[in-house]
Amino acid sequence: MKRFFAIMTALALLLSSAAAEAIQEDALLILAQLLAKEVDLAASSSAYLDMYSPSDEIIVQLDDWREGEHSAPTAVYRITPDEDYFADKIDADMLSPLLVANALNRHMVGLITELNARHGVIPLVASTSVQISTALLGTVDSCIYVLCFEDGADVAVCFSPVDGGLSNATALFLADKYTQESLEEQLDAQLTVETIR
Repeated sequence: MKRFFAIMTALALLLSSAAAEAIQEDALLILAQLLAKEVDLAASSSAYLDMYSPSDEIIVQLDDWREGEHSAPTAVYRITPDEDYFADKIDADMLSPLLVANALNRHMVGLITELNARHGVIPLVASTSVQISTALLGTVDSCIYVLCFEDGADVAVCFSPVDGGLSNATALFLADKYTQESLEEQLDAQLTVETIR
């Protein structure tokens, strides 16, 4: 419980300093690491999991993913869409700002969901069952941070803008281990993958 409150306090302090300004790259990385820990905590909490009545197969999958430490990634990759990436996918002129924001968020999370779906139903459902989302005070450009851990599963944290100086962050386990090269092979050419750490 103390660990939970420490993480939430750190997150609150970080967010209060971001007040409606662009959230800097260093802060995004810290946020991504905090949210990776939250996904780990969700997968470790029987009280949290009991709300979803997961099957034995999902519990086994989550047990495997949460092995190791999810606080210090050994590698971090950032995925960013090219300028025109969303133009072909979202007609912003035909949608309200709220619908545009939701479409951006769903699309970014959908990229990770698509990667997980390639590994079957159990990894897909397991990842979704402990997916964590939060609103952030401050603006971001759409991007995904992939945090790789030595023993535990990789975690993706998807950032997207929301109207009114807010942003959204969604974190979920990845069903496979990734490198910059393997991400580039599996993602759209309009998505740039770069090594952050």
